[in-house]
Amino acid sequence: MRVPQNLTKVDKGLIGGGLAALVAMCCGGAIAAGRDEAGKPTAPVDVVATAPPPSINQADPALEASVAASRSVEASISASRSAEADRLNKQWEKEAEEAEREAEEAAEREEAERRKAEEEADQEEEDEAESVYYANCAAAERAGAAPLYRGDPGYRSGLDRDNDGDACE
Repeated sequence: MRVPQNLTKVDKGLIGGGLAALVAMCCGGAIAAGRDEAGKPTAPVDVVATAPPPSINQADPALEASVAASRSVEASISASRSAEADRLNKQWEKEAEEAEREAEEAAEREEAERRKAEEEADQEEEDEAESVYYANCAAAERAGAAPLYRGDPGYRSGLDRDNDGDACE
């Protein structure tokens, strides 16, 4: 049997007295015998039961109050540690959620900026297409754009004589 390391002198005295009383009851307080390492019986030994000192048997109110206070402090410390651990876990979870939310917002901003840049590029292409003007079909042919079709940059109804959608044909 393993004896706990945190026993006080009082606890050890009570245990010793209890063991002595147990041996006395079992053996009638007379003898105890055992075997040596070779397994041969050893000589009988007289066992004398001794009572623990009177101060150990009597309850010490100051000691009991001290033990109760110590247990109360231990419970309070344990509860404090548990509450602090819970508080820290909640704080870490909140910080992780905040970081995740910020990352999502940054990704959304980047996506919005990318779309805006694409729209601006498309608008510039459209503006360039609408800004092409050919004074006549000869100018369109010199630019290598003839024939022009309805919707093409530079197409206008003034260049389409038969109004069929094909200019400078």
